[in-house]
Order: sequence, then structure tokens, then C-alpha cells
Amino acid sequence: MVEFAVVAPVFFLLVLGIFELGRLVYVYNTLQGAAVDAARVAIRYSTPLPSNADIEQRAQAHAASLSLATGCPNGPITNPTTANTGYIYITGTPSQTAYNAPGGASGSVPAGCSAIQAATGNAELKVTIVYYYRPATPILADVIGNVMLTAQATMRTEY
Repeated sequence: MVEFAVVAPVFFLLVLGIFELGRLVYVYNTLQGAAVDAARVAIRYSTPLPSNADIEQRAQAHAASLSLATGCPNGPITNPTTANTGYIYITGTPSQTAYNAPGGASGSVPAGCSAIQAATGNAELKVTIVYYYRPATPILADVIGNVMLTAQATMRTEY
């Protein structure tokens, strides 16, 4: 019995760590898939051209099990402050900073957000999802801490 008392906490911590690692990989893969799906929506040529809302809806639909929000969809990119939530951003690439939104984006922007500059002429758009991951197991949350996951997809527009 003494041996079990010594080994059991280590064993259960190891088992919970394996489950938590699996959950972390699941969340990252879901975010990456959502970013790719959202980027495909951003680049397609259709009537009307895609808007920020179309891209955000596609990312949220792909990652239905995760909490994704939108604050400043076209930047600046900031980290979420609430555990197990993420933000969706549509921006240009470093080599092409002139555009930060799909062709159908328009309207006013909240204070502190980047102005909308709709893409034209085969521009590159990048969809970024930043997610604040907190382990579900309290002991592992104290040991590992919080993890910022970032998933990105960059594609050229068809318009």
C-alpha cells in the first residue's frame, strides 16, 4: 500500500498530462483548420466579394467547439486576456501591408483598430487566429501555465 501511495500521484499526473497534451493538439489543429477555411473564403471571387463578417463566420463555424471572438478584425493583433478564447484577424502580409481586408469589406471601424483597406489585384491576405489556451486540469495549469496558440493561413486573392 505504501508503494501505491508513492507511485499513484505520479502515475495520475502522467495520465492527466497525456490527456492535456491531446487536448492541446486538438485545439491547435482545429485553429489551423479554421484559419485555412477562413482564408479560402477571403480569397474567393464571388458576387458580392467576401467581407470580414463572412471570414469570421467561416472560422467560427469550423471551430464550433472553441470560443472565437472578433475585436479588431483587421488589426492590430493582440493576445486574448480571457482563458480558452481566441481572436480572428484578417491582415496583409509583411511584404504587402497595403491591404488588410477582403475585397467586400467596408464600413467604420472601432476606435483603436486599423482602418479597412480592401484587397485588390491578387493581393495576399493572411488570416490569423490567436488563442489563449489554459489547461483544464488545475494541477497541470499551475505547472504548465497558459499557452498562446497562433494559427495562420496566407493566400492570394482571386480578384
